[in-house]
Amino acid sequence: MEREVVVSEALCFLTFNFDKLTASELKPTLIGFYNDEELAKAKEILLKTVSKVLQDMDRANDVPRLLKRTGDNKGKQNADDFLRLFV
Repeated sequence: MEREVVVSEALCFLTFNFDKLTASELKPTLIGFYNDEELAKAKEILLKTVSKVLQDMDRANDVPRLLKRTGDNKGKQNADDFLRLFV
């Protein structure tokens, strides 16, 4: 079985801190440290992975539908989406 290697600091941070911090602690850290593009890219990578896993489990209908965020609050909205996907 082949594995794809993905480099994402935001995903790495979330992976190693998700069980140590609450969402209310994680979100401001994500927003304050990572720029909007980094969060959007991490969310895209995570959504792609979650979608593939759910399709492999014959649960394609459970794939979450997330919007491309725009505007002044897109960092906050991407962080919310990112945390929701990670759960």
